[in-house]
Amino acid sequence: MILLNNAATASADVKLPWRRKFGWATGDFAQNLIYTTISTYLLFFYTNVYGLPAADAATMFLIVRLIDAINDPIVGTFIDKHTTRFGKYRGYLLYMGLPLAVMAILCFHVPNLGQMGKLIYAYVTYVGLSVIYTTVNVPYGSLNAAMTRNNKELVSMSSIRMALANLGSLTVSFGVPVFVKLFSGGHYSGAASQTGWFLTMVLYGIAGALVLVFCFSQSVERIHMPADTEASVKVSDLFHQLKINQPLRTLAIFFIITFGLMSIVNSVGAYYMTYNAHNAGLMQWYNLLGTLPAFITVPLTPWLNRKFVPRS
Repeated sequence: MILLNNAATASADVKLPWRRKFGWATGDFAQNLIYTTISTYLLFFYTNVYGLPAADAATMFLIVRLIDAINDPIVGTFIDKHTTRFGKYRGYLLYMGLPLAVMAILCFHVPNLGQMGKLIYAYVTYVGLSVIYTTVNVPYGSLNAAMTRNNKELVSMSSIRMALANLGSLTVSFGVPVFVKLFSGGHYSGAASQTGWFLTMVLYGIAGALVLVFCFSQSVERIHMPADTEASVKVSDLFHQLKINQPLRTLAIFFIITFGLMSIVNSVGAYYMTYNAHNAGLMQWYNLLGTLPAFITVPLTPWLNRKFVPRS
């Protein structure tokens, strides 16, 4: 957490030009080009294209989530205790954007290995992707609070962010099956579709990395953590806060349930259209339905904030 004195608070309570807010918000669009592709289609790819047994793929997904639970607070603490040449948070968008894209692309590559070799390769690439994603997502999520402490500006930034995040999800949910079909000659499953999935991830990975560079170029950190606060940050701080902070525990449980349900809903579409509807070619339309409501609700966020959040 960034602590400010009165003078710093006054200088931090600034309004940002729209291009700065939009530029920062493009970071979530970029991450969703990669993250939503992984969360929506990677399990289907592993079982129907890569050739992993469903039990092995499901076990791997569970293990990666457990690794995330350990890795995320460690990465967050490291970021809080160190500052890059470009600032505490924004530098990671530049440094880790390309590695994130490369690991995502490698996840959709089918190596010429035996079954055990392919399983090990899947573990290495998926765990690597998850760790690198954390080094982008955690600092990005903190970057807006280092740009301004004006509550109206933060709400506005979050609204633009959510709109672009949902646009990124829409671009993936609808676009990935279209490109896979285009690059693979009409196939979604089996060896015939391997090239289609790989080239599609190359396309989305490169696009995501380039947009992260744009986000980096448009974001400016104005608020900095005091040196004594930075030095005192520890991994155990998170667990201490969870122990004493009831709202934080409630929020943590909410996000665990929400993202768990999102993972299930996102990944089930390709299977449903393939095995229940018997028409994999319609999976983009099925996935489209899940993203449309957000384009109605997200623009209402600033109005809801003004109406229901009490003013001090």
